[in-house]
Order: sequence, then C-alpha cells, then structure tokens
Amino acid sequence: MQVSGPTAAFVVILAPVSQRFGVGGLLLAPLMAGAILFAMGIMRLGRFIEFVPYPVTTGFTAGIAEVIATLQVKDLLGLTVKDMPEHFVERVQALALALPTVHWPDVVIGALTLAVLAAWPLITRRVPAPLVALLIGAGARPQPLRVMARAGWADRNSRVAVYGSFERAVEEVRKAFE
Repeated sequence: MQVSGPTAAFVVILAPVSQRFGVGGLLLAPLMAGAILFAMGIMRLGRFIEFVPYPVTTGFTAGIAEVIATLQVKDLLGLTVKDMPEHFVERVQALALALPTVHWPDVVIGALTLAVLAAWPLITRRVPAPLVALLIGAGARPQPLRVMARAGWADRNSRVAVYGSFERAVEEVRKAFE
C-alpha cells in the first residue's frame, strides 16, 4: 500500500514516460525494468551494490522524495496549473504562481488524510495507517464540499480533484485498449 524504496524512485521515471508515451509506455517501462533486474539477478550482480557509498544512496532517495512531494502539491492543494513544466525549479515556480487557485475542499481532505496517516499508528498498528487514511479520505470526499457550499465558500457543483484525476485515468486506459 505504501510507495517506498525502489518503487518510489521508479515513480519519478514513470511520470515523464507516461506523459510522453501514454499508457503503452507506462505498461512497457516496468516490464523492461523487471527484465533488467531479472537478468542482473541471474548474473549475480547484486553484490556490487555494496560499492555504492551510503551518502549517494541517501542523497538519491532524498532527491526522489523531494520530486515526489512536489508532484503531489498540485493535487493536495487543488491548484489549477495550465501547463506543468518538466523541470523542478520551473515546476515549483508554476505551483507558487498557482497558489491563488487553491481549492479548499481538496486541502481539507488532504489534511484529514495526512492527520489520519500520522495519528493512526498511535491508536493501533494491526491495520496499516495508509489503508485507513485512504478509506477515511475517500469516504470523507463529499463532506467538505457540502459544508463549504452551505457556508458559501464553495460552489455546490464543484468537485474534488480526485474525481477528475480518476476519470482521466480511466479514459486513458480505455483509449489504450481500443
């Protein structure tokens, strides 16, 4: 359920691949990576990882974490960015310029999900916190819209960014198999 380790690093590679080559590239890239890893395993090349210094792997992982966090800010804040740049500095600038377009229901759901993710391990460790946070965040999705619409802070017809993202993803997959 949790994206970490080499999987998180691969997300940064897959994002531009899926943007440029669509779902076909998104399906092919992990298969190619798996084949390379399998070949390296057969040739017993895993032992060479010990020659990569610890600061290199730590720095690489921290850099990947920063890139992934930057990719999530747009959806967490519900920002409207017309054209998201590819490079990190330009992306941060585009996000900063889009701050006036914050969509508060997205912020409320994101904050709720992060709070559950942080607090759940204090309650119990039997059920993974990411699973509980996902379920509560998904279940609470329409609630902030109703409350904010009653208060006049949101349009009754507005939708949380998750809806649009999911619909676009389903449409992309459908088009890929036509």
